[in-house]
Amino acid sequence: MMTFIFRECGKLTEADSVKDDQADETRPVEEKTWKDSLMYEEEGDTWPMTIFKFFFPICVWLGAIFVSYIIWGNLAIRWAGYTLAYLFPPLGKESIIPLGVADGFHPMVMALTVFMVDCCMAMIISWNYYILEKIPLIGRIFTYLKKKGAATLEKHPGLKSGAFLGIFAIVSLPFIGAGGTTSAIVGRMIGLKPYYIISAVAIGSLLSGIFYAYVAEAFIILYNENPAFGILFIILIIIGFVILFYVLRNYEKRKTAQAQEVQDE
Repeated sequence: MMTFIFRECGKLTEADSVKDDQADETRPVEEKTWKDSLMYEEEGDTWPMTIFKFFFPICVWLGAIFVSYIIWGNLAIRWAGYTLAYLFPPLGKESIIPLGVADGFHPMVMALTVFMVDCCMAMIISWNYYILEKIPLIGRIFTYLKKKGAATLEKHPGLKSGAFLGIFAIVSLPFIGAGGTTSAIVGRMIGLKPYYIISAVAIGSLLSGIFYAYVAEAFIILYNENPAFGILFIILIIIGFVILFYVLRNYEKRKTAQAQEVQDE
């Protein structure tokens, strides 16, 4: 009798399990929202989301060039050249911005120029991290950039523990990284979400861009009055960066030591 009961209960339990599996299959899957797509991962994106995230930053870039042409005419071609030159190392904001200011562009125009490029590159990479590797030609370039990001992490291991400050430093300081491109790659390599990377890049790029732009303008003014004043001004700026470098290095070493102690425990 007991054997019969256990056998029948087993059949009922198995039947209920099959019904539950069928219910799970028929239950509607919650669709991914645009907020989830833009702020978190690209996996599970719909086609409109994928297309938007790939082409929106490019459209912003092209739109800025179009608007600048309406405002400046042929001068916009020179400005567009700076936006493209900024992508190729070793040129960075510490060189592109002074060149643009010396070329006659307003300091805020050059600061906003690198800000736009950094933000566009951060969006392209952080939103399409895995897609970029699969594109034939772009994939090779992206692989090279990933190696560059890995080298940055190797040189500055403390960036992993101070995530936001690390991304801010990469996009801001001339002796660590190369702007929004490298910082976005490093951010994704250490597991940061796109919204975190884009916000850190935007803040770091805007503040550092304004700093570089007005330092460049001050140098040009001082140098035109007296070359010695301009050279002294640049020397003081370099000394300030060296001090900041050692402060950050010590911060990285402390963070790395703390992380190592946690792993040892």
